[in-house]
Amino acid sequence: MSRRFRSCLLVLSLCSMSTAHATTVQNRTPGDSVQTITVGGVNRTYRLHIPTGYDDSTPVPLVFVLHGAGGSGKSMQNLTGFSTKADAEKFIVVYPNGTGTPQMWATGMSPHPYSTADDVGFIRAVLNKLEQDLKIDHKRVFCCGFSMGAMMTYRLGAEMTDRFAAIGVASGTIGTKQPDGTVYEIQNPAHGLPLIAFHGKQDQTGRL
Repeated sequence: MSRRFRSCLLVLSLCSMSTAHATTVQNRTPGDSVQTITVGGVNRTYRLHIPTGYDDSTPVPLVFVLHGAGGSGKSMQNLTGFSTKADAEKFIVVYPNGTGTPQMWATGMSPHPYSTADDVGFIRAVLNKLEQDLKIDHKRVFCCGFSMGAMMTYRLGAEMTDRFAAIGVASGTIGTKQPDGTVYEIQNPAHGLPLIAFHGKQDQTGRL
């Protein structure tokens, strides 16, 4: 799966309000940190990786990487190797954490959601915070995800079309079909958005 994500990253690199409260990013030195932000009264966390050589003088790309059902930002960091790639290519990576035990995303693709958290508001608030506190290239902000994180990425791409340059998904659907034939899917985006997707009938990952 990490190879798929590296492929996502290579392609994305070529494409070159809920109430929220947050303090500024406390540690702007290269490396990893765990950041907290409050969205709609709920404390949310995410891992932030600032690449080696970052110095606030040149805008850099930003990539969100979303874990699958039951995963975490840290597990996604370890699984994908994005932070190593970020150090080599000079971009910032964010690994958001879902909510619940196990951690899930509010994909909006089921009549019985695994999560009712305001995840769109969460990602939007994190993006606003990082664009304010760090030197981000606004035209090169990307999002990618795996499994349920891929489904959430589809939703973010549709509802935050104005904020992302492109999205990448691995092993995630754009909607779900219920036993009665009802189909739940993301809303139409405001305008077209570049996408790279890896999915197929032989995929054993499942729907989450």
